[in-house]
Amino acid sequence: MYSENPINYSAQKSNLKDKISSPLFSEMTFSKHSWMNFSWRKHTLNQMPRYKDADSLEKSERILRYLPGIVSYKGVQRLKEKLAYIHEYEGFALQIGDCAELFNQSSRQQIFQKMSLFSELHSMVNKIYPSNVVSMGRMAGQFAKPRSLITEDHHGTTISSYFGDIVNGLKPEDREPNSERMIIGHGVSCETVNNIKLFCHSSSNLSQTFEYAEDFFTCHEAYLLPYEQNLLRNGGQESELHPNNSSQKKYHSYTTSNADIDTKEDLVYASSAHFLWVGERTRKIADAHMAFIRHIDNPIGVKISSAVTVDEIDAIIASCNPSGEFGKLSLIFRFGKSKMAAFKKLVSEIVAKGLQNDFMWMCDPMHGNTYTASNGFKTRKVEDITDEMEMFFSILNHYNIPVSGLHLEASPLTVYECCSKNDLEFAVNDLTFFSACDPRLNQNQSIQVVLKLVELLSAQKIILNSKKLKNIV
Repeated sequence: MYSENPINYSAQKSNLKDKISSPLFSEMTFSKHSWMNFSWRKHTLNQMPRYKDADSLEKSERILRYLPGIVSYKGVQRLKEKLAYIHEYEGFALQIGDCAELFNQSSRQQIFQKMSLFSELHSMVNKIYPSNVVSMGRMAGQFAKPRSLITEDHHGTTISSYFGDIVNGLKPEDREPNSERMIIGHGVSCETVNNIKLFCHSSSNLSQTFEYAEDFFTCHEAYLLPYEQNLLRNGGQESELHPNNSSQKKYHSYTTSNADIDTKEDLVYASSAHFLWVGERTRKIADAHMAFIRHIDNPIGVKISSAVTVDEIDAIIASCNPSGEFGKLSLIFRFGKSKMAAFKKLVSEIVAKGLQNDFMWMCDPMHGNTYTASNGFKTRKVEDITDEMEMFFSILNHYNIPVSGLHLEASPLTVYECCSKNDLEFAVNDLTFFSACDPRLNQNQSIQVVLKLVELLSAQKIILNSKKLKNIV
């Protein structure tokens, strides 16, 4: 079902070429704008599911090309402008949400619950940077997850690991990869975006944190490339097809199909989300995921662990943001509390090369602090999360570098998946753990972590402003 060897995606598709008779499809797929359809497929493609039914895969990809985009190019541009201001001047970006979204947990009520939590956390940070805080939800697309193990044991039987609802199901009998799930994922994502907009214009948004629907953005990991590539759209033609209209701006996703993409490569964007990132497992500079993400006009991120070298950082910058555009590239560091000495060394090397201003520095204090308890449940200590944040700020502020973002996995539900250092051994168990993948902060823990963030941001403003004054004097 899955292979540890890289998939030859081009060969898998070439067998279908003779079966495809649609002139429109042929013109689109085999057009002269080859990088749009093929360039990433020439690279090593790791961690990807192998679909047994190639015909069904082709059909699903084909459908995706002609479905409406999930987000608009105007929304992507709006996020880029906000991130550019944060990068060049000041402000902060929050990325918060589920480790892995589930199709059956995307009702209006559930989206409103998530948005209420995001609104509360946004308001807390906004006190430090009024009007300069950007919130991005890990939602409307965070349905795919690369896994360190491609199979698992289920009562003596080897089955595929769960790679997210957009690939396969949580139940053992649903582990066969099914490409039609991409179509379902698109539909659920569109509905989620609509519910986000409804929240922003509803009485539930009492604080008016997100005054307009355009003030909240979506993000997810660009993992399932057949899905991401077939939702590429042309931002240049979008504005021509949809002239200014206030009602459209508030409530509709205005986009074009993949068939309409022209030669303006700089306007090609991923309509699956406003912001996409590449994970630690798929960030090798010569591999398919990096080949894909560097060609889109969205703001993008790359997850970075302690395995990275400064030369790799240099290569990522050169590949993903060669023009040095403010707000374009965020590096999301996920080292773990125990490896912050390695982070300190890396920062000194980055500064020595003069690369420190070429990207936004974001902290992911979740992933590097994950461990498996003796009862088999994965968990994270809240204290480890806040300790890593504190060390992250201290190291960067020493070099006069502002921390520009925080990446958290959190849920508004009454879960207990992350623990405290004072908890009993089995505090996290099958009665408290409901995540489809990694442990999330609950609402109270999220507030605790963001209170620490507010404290660190307040200190950062004082430290950086005092250094600016010294330089002036």
